[in-house]
Amino acid sequence: MSLRILRAARVELEQAVEWYEEKQPGLGEDFLSEVERSLDLISANPAAWPGWPDEPRARRFVMRRFPYLIAYRTVGDDTIVVAFAHARRRPGYWRGRLE
Repeated sequence: MSLRILRAARVELEQAVEWYEEKQPGLGEDFLSEVERSLDLISANPAAWPGWPDEPRARRFVMRRFPYLIAYRTVGDDTIVVAFAHARRRPGYWRGRLE
């Protein structure tokens, strides 16, 4: 099983890390550590987290400390992260990335 992160999701992650780091030095690193922990959990058992109510092709992992969701899908043995989405902004903007 492999974990891949789409380029657009990587850009979102980098932007979020930078934003948190600008708000408070060290917070960006804390955010990145939480993302890494989350990705480890997703990789270990991708079917453990619920799907989106209106998008059956994707699953969501809700981060604990930060208001972010990780949107991902599984295709065969691959887990593909399609977005690191803020929980309260632009819901569903990432759906076009599922193809």
